[in-house]
Amino acid sequence: MFQTLANLQGVIIDFLYENRNKYKYKVASSSTWRSYLGINFSDERENAKAKAQQYVKLMYGFTVS
Repeated sequence: MFQTLANLQGVIIDFLYENRNKYKYKVASSSTWRSYLGINFSDERENAKAKAQQYVKLMYGFTVS
């Protein structure tokens, strides 16, 4: 499963790079976006998930599971 996700990430990054004049993007590691959202690695999974869901709802108006 992780190999498939890594391959998908590579395809997406390659697509964005090839179309860099059309799309603006930044690639952030999980530690970067977790830090940005105030999620510590000591947070339990459910707490970290809830913080990420709150951010998506606040910024984009979507309720995600």
